[in-house]
Amino acid sequence: MMNSQEIAYAVVAIAEEKKAFNPVILNLVPENAFTDFFVILSAQNSRQVVSIADEIVKTLKTDLALPPQNRSGIDSGTWVLLDYGFMYVHIFQEPTREYYHLEGVWKEAEVLPINEEIIKIHQQLLIENKCIA
Repeated sequence: MMNSQEIAYAVVAIAEEKKAFNPVILNLVPENAFTDFFVILSAQNSRQVVSIADEIVKTLKTDLALPPQNRSGIDSGTWVLLDYGFMYVHIFQEPTREYYHLEGVWKEAEVLPINEEIIKIHQQLLIENKCIA
């Protein structure tokens, strides 16, 4: 089974397949926050924001039996929040992301490295950890 950090990286991999850009993973564990990770992603427009959110929800639910506890912002398409308890996934249109600047609000949080090799590893982990119905 994948741990919470591996799932956060898998979310980035899923989102990048849908052309999300500027991914950031904030490790909030040392901050004793209400969640362990923030995954922050950008999209070009509202359709892409919703498409990325839908793909993350579908993949985590289907492959890991992990549905979100809550999701909000689908109607506006400028900022979708997916709440998985241990992880919050924020998918923004870039102007909204700049306005709220979550990376600045949580500037003390550790920013986890993201590169092509890490993403490929987590894509493979996601494939290997698919739940069998």
